[in-house]
Amino acid sequence: MDDKGGLRTREARRRARSPAAVVAVVVLATGCDRAPTSGDDRSSSETTPATTAPRPPRYPAPDFAPLRVAPELPPDADALPAVTVVFTRTTGAEPAQVTRQVVSRTPTRVHVQTGPAGAPEWLFVRNPAAPRRAAGYLVDHHERAVLLYDDSALARGGVAAGWRDVLALGVSADLIDGLNPTGATDRIAGASFAHYTGGSGDDVQIEAWWSDDIFVLGRLTRAAGDVVESIELTGLEPGVDPALLADPAARWPDYRMEDVADWGEEH
Repeated sequence: MDDKGGLRTREARRRARSPAAVVAVVVLATGCDRAPTSGDDRSSSETTPATTAPRPPRYPAPDFAPLRVAPELPPDADALPAVTVVFTRTTGAEPAQVTRQVVSRTPTRVHVQTGPAGAPEWLFVRNPAAPRRAAGYLVDHHERAVLLYDDSALARGGVAAGWRDVLALGVSADLIDGLNPTGATDRIAGASFAHYTGGSGDDVQIEAWWSDDIFVLGRLTRAAGDVVESIELTGLEPGVDPALLADPAARWPDYRMEDVADWGEEH
């Protein structure tokens, strides 16, 4: 990576755009006390996760809704390095709430652990037949259950709009493209990141450090009035622990597996 942050053109970033702004890093960083519900909504996705775990049942699309188009992938999606990153998220006024998140990423699988051991964790799997799409497995250790999310369920729940969002560990190219590059760079956790600033209306100001080369956020600060939220990359190491990327059915053979829609009806 060069001293200028190895930036690609803004046209290349626009080709990798998706509708979500901050997903896994922000949404999943909060963890959850129990698995989310989804009511009676049924998914029409044909996602086939690359896993030996049972597949979610398929249902007809309500009102024959058109198939959702997943965001385009970045140009080098298949060549992104396998990395383990640590994010620290700080929210709220004093005393601020601090959350630690460890993410293990390869081009085809991403594991997200938020909080201490025993907290809910995610495994995201790229769909080999439709590379823009993803499947997700939310492991609820308290309930001893693994909830299966197809691509549509992930998008519907605001978790990820497609594999592009999963690869970026939660930051959409839309967010970066909506900001203004300052030309400054900084080294964070041993890597070089480019600086962006901007806002949304009069009340929201955003400052971000982003690397196109490794497709990772270095730092993000969002100020909305008196509310300030920050996310910072505090660890970046090459490689991943392959055990974390194993199929949930193999890691927790005594956990029951359920489609998230069915779980919502029962809970």
